[in-house]
Amino acid sequence: MACFFDIETTGLHDRALVTCAATMTGTETIKWHSDFEATMTRDDIIEMIDYLCLQEEIVTFNGANFDFKILYFVTGDERVLKLAEAHTDICLSFGAEKGYFTSLNSFMLGCNIPGKNGSGADAITAWLNGSKAEKKSILDYCVNDVRCLRDLYKKMKLQPKRIFRQTKGGRRQRWHPRLESVAMALERYRMKPPDTSWMTKPPKIDRVLSWFE
Repeated sequence: MACFFDIETTGLHDRALVTCAATMTGTETIKWHSDFEATMTRDDIIEMIDYLCLQEEIVTFNGANFDFKILYFVTGDERVLKLAEAHTDICLSFGAEKGYFTSLNSFMLGCNIPGKNGSGADAITAWLNGSKAEKKSILDYCVNDVRCLRDLYKKMKLQPKRIFRQTKGGRRQRWHPRLESVAMALERYRMKPPDTSWMTKPPKIDRVLSWFE
């Protein structure tokens, strides 16, 4: 059974702290936070990592390059690297094939799946400065993100030839996804890197786990 996972943070930089998170499986949805405090405590994050270690499969969107990196910087828990390497990161799988990253909402739009209901940047401000009611809405936003992830993952499994993303120019671009671990995606990238000569500054996809070095 897959577990879909996403965190919200105090910023989009490497040293951000975790404010809240959400996990969703076929049987339960959990909203993780430290009683609506500004940031989650290390003990509460370790409890969440304990939970993730029990899951058969974890699915994220950009988890290797962000969510798990933040968890490691906050806790120093070396189990986080194993989780990062073994889980399925849809964003990274796309990047390993195309040479660049895309957004979760680009797939929501391309596949006609109900999409995101806010932005991560807005969630940062709302959690840090908002009331308890506003923080509850951020938890709902985080849950909706994992719901988006779950619905995309299901479509990838059931209709792998019908996966599209919407480009910034409004075109639909087909993608044949591979539901693979981060370790496998990185190995595939290193063996056969895509042509990125047309990009001014291509992302360093093979360095997404460099935060552990």
